[in-house]
Amino acid sequence: MSDAAAGRPAPQRRAALIFPGPLDTVSGGFEYDRRLLSALRAEGLAIEGVELAGGFPFPSDAQRAASRATLEGLPPGWTVIFDGLAACADPGLAATAARGRSLIALVHHPLADEAGLEPAQVAAFTRSEAESLALAERIIVTSAFTKRRLVAGFGAPAERIDIAEPGTERRPRSRGSKGERLEILCVGSVTPRKGHLLLLKALSQATAQTGVEWRLTCAGPLDFDPDHAKRVRAQAQSFGERVRFLGAVERDHLDRLYACSDLLVSAASYEGFGMAIAEAVSAALPVIAVAGGAVPDTSAGRAAALIPVGDANALALALSRFMTDATWRQDLKSRSLAARETLPDWAETARRVQASLAQCAIGAAA
Repeated sequence: MSDAAAGRPAPQRRAALIFPGPLDTVSGGFEYDRRLLSALRAEGLAIEGVELAGGFPFPSDAQRAASRATLEGLPPGWTVIFDGLAACADPGLAATAARGRSLIALVHHPLADEAGLEPAQVAAFTRSEAESLALAERIIVTSAFTKRRLVAGFGAPAERIDIAEPGTERRPRSRGSKGERLEILCVGSVTPRKGHLLLLKALSQATAQTGVEWRLTCAGPLDFDPDHAKRVRAQAQSFGERVRFLGAVERDHLDRLYACSDLLVSAASYEGFGMAIAEAVSAALPVIAVAGGAVPDTSAGRAAALIPVGDANALALALSRFMTDATWRQDLKSRSLAARETLPDWAETARRVQASLAQCAIGAAA
């Protein structure tokens, strides 16, 4: 006889969300995980945030061993939502998490699609990702683009993949800089995929074309790829104080940057979603974005002026137009203002993830 038939409450599902490193790591993926954890708790799910030793997707032997020990300590019968930065980097860890538990892989974007990898690394990540995804009962992705990518490139069954786009918080409308100098914002880790070198090249061309005063503020970690960050900062030196790098910033600081900027530029060659674009749109901030990965598929991305991947000339033309055409600036702002009405909140994201959990075979702790 079932618990419901016997008049007893059904046992509560217990779950864990596995972070691939310290919970306070500054990145779009970690921000998604933190917000999802909070939203799932608000929806009534008993879920723990579990922190692995870090170093992913290239952990040391010691970090890998410590992560395995953490996963082995999870109670049997739980549902485990495992961030793909770790789960898809090491099928052995995914297998450990799945032992006696339901495994859900949370994929922000495939590891093999990261920019700057050697061909051997791409091949290794393609194999490990396919092996790890085969172990998962369900797969959660943040965009329809990533779902298509996992099906076509990694053999993941479409019927096991659920889409849970990142939520956004409704922000006050950006007031802009209200000065003679345009304030341009770029949000993202200083890594090859984020396109800072492309942006600097385009800004150099736009400056020569317009002579308009501007300042670029880059908010995002500088330590994910220190060698690349060093190259970017060296390239920016010719601009003097026009370009500043803040490194990782707290949420309140980032929200203030959205509020007082005139434009967000995303020069990333590839995004699994593009959370910074959605956050800018939630503040009705105009956006110019490279159409890499999932960006053209999202409501926020469609509100942006989209630029072909790798085209510095096209980006320079768009920046020049923004600097000189007040009507176009207002049009981009109006597009963001309209699009923010369509953005999901984190409660909606949590409900989509809850629906994935409901599909898993192991539903509750004993």
